[in-house]
Amino acid sequence: MTKIKVSMVINFGRYPETLVESLKDSDEIDIVTTEKWGNNTAEGAQSIIDQKPAIFHVHWPEAIAHHLHKGPELFAAYQEFFKTIKANGIKIIWTQHNILPHRLRDDDFYKNLYQLFADNADGLIHHSAWGEKYFHNTYSSNAKNAIIRHGAFTDEATYKGTKEEARKELDIPNDKRVFLTIGSIRPDKNLDELINCFLQRSDKNELLIFSLSNNGLPEDINRLRSLAQKAKTVRILEGQLSSEALAINAKASDTFVFTYGDKNLTSGSPHLSQAHGIPQICLPSPYSEEVMGKSGLFFEPTPTIGDGLNQFLEELDQNKLEAYQKFFQETPEEYQWGNIAKKTVTFYHKILNNN
Repeated sequence: MTKIKVSMVINFGRYPETLVESLKDSDEIDIVTTEKWGNNTAEGAQSIIDQKPAIFHVHWPEAIAHHLHKGPELFAAYQEFFKTIKANGIKIIWTQHNILPHRLRDDDFYKNLYQLFADNADGLIHHSAWGEKYFHNTYSSNAKNAIIRHGAFTDEATYKGTKEEARKELDIPNDKRVFLTIGSIRPDKNLDELINCFLQRSDKNELLIFSLSNNGLPEDINRLRSLAQKAKTVRILEGQLSSEALAINAKASDTFVFTYGDKNLTSGSPHLSQAHGIPQICLPSPYSEEVMGKSGLFFEPTPTIGDGLNQFLEELDQNKLEAYQKFFQETPEEYQWGNIAKKTVTFYHKILNNN
């Protein structure tokens, strides 16, 4: 059997790297990788052509043009890039992770760049049925479509001890209700609202473990630090959280809590719950509701996100919380990476066979 050679863009987030590792187990795929090449699109195109792949698989457009000068010259360079790739008979697969970059939701350059990718893609991979509809309501494309789920983050480190042992190591009383939030610092994550909620709950036997990532603007990080320091029920973890630190803090926690995701095409947060075996409290969104269904602890952001979360926590009883924890003890098959790799290979065949 002749293997299908696939060149995949990596070096931007964990998803591509995990998919690459999963595809390496396939007898049908010869997987090679390429990293972002910035505005040197001619060199980038040639490096892919030299690999002689049948398929070029890309994820985030901004992974390639990230933090670069935007303008007509760069856009024209990407038009030429796609022209060169297609002239060499290479099929293009684009996995839909977002409608636009998180920090650039109203950016015309990236709207046009995303449309350019849509125009040139032979195949589109979506992570949800809702996401497929949302994408096609936003961009036009004649590409073939496939729904292949976002995998659970099974590359996470695991903590082998019990919840009680984790809490002892972290100096957290066993009778305290513990919430964990992690991730980069961005305005759309509404972290001010999250902290303000816990400022209202200073008399509760609760703890919010707040991972204050260094991935964000310094002014946002400093503002959130100052705000969190006022809350008696917030413990700040400074800097990027290691896999080991995440594992023990997740084991010690009752649930994740997130105050974002309602505007995202895809959100990684449900897959953190799948990886660490604890539920999450979050805003209702089409993606999270499709992935988690009845196992999601959704709160309404009324009259504000912070107020809505505060009311939800006030009404959340321990029996319900423990019942929801059972939903995440095993990862559903469609979110397991072996299954995701098989479906991806099937889609590669479909694109190459034009059926």
